[in-house]
Amino acid sequence: MLAKAKTKKEYKKLMVEMLRLMDSESK
Repeated sequence: MLAKAKTKKEYKKLMVEMLRLMDSESK
């Protein structure tokens, strides 16, 4: 999944999405 992020901008976007998913699952 992270391997698809070629640019830092894409990587940062992926991190934000992952954190959002983890946060929603923990509630």
